Amino acid sequence: YIAIQQLENHILVPRIIGESVGVHPAILMVVLVVCSQVFGLLGAILSAPLSAMARDLFLYLYGRLSDPPRPAGVLPERLRPIAALTEVVAQSMTDQSAPSPPTSEDVPRTRPLDEPR
Repeated sequence: YIAIQQLENHILVPRIIGESVGVHPAILMVVLVVCSQVFGLLGAILSAPLSAMARDLFLYLYGRLSDPPRPAGVLPERLRPIAALTEVVAQSMTDQSAPSPPTSEDVPRTRPLDEPR
C-alpha cells in the first residue's frame, strides 16, 4: 500500500495536474515545494494556479517585448503567400459572371398527386 501511495503522490499526481494546467510536472513540483514552505497550506493549494498564471504572464510579456510592432498594412513574412493567394482567388471570383437565378423553365414540372381512392 505504501509503495502505491508513494508512486501516486510522486509521479501520477504532478503529471495529471501539470497536464491539466499546462505546466511541466518538474516545474510544478518546485513551485509546490517553494509555495508550501513560504505560505504553508494555502501556498500548496494555490501553487498550480499560480504557476499557470506565471507561465501565461511570461509568455505574454515575452511576446510583447520580443516582437516590435509592425507598421499598419505590413504583414509578417509567413503570411505574405496567404495574402497573395487570397488576392488571386478574390480576383478570379470577380472575373466570373454570377449564375443567373432559376426561372420557371429551369424548374422541373411534376404531375399532380393521384387522389386517394
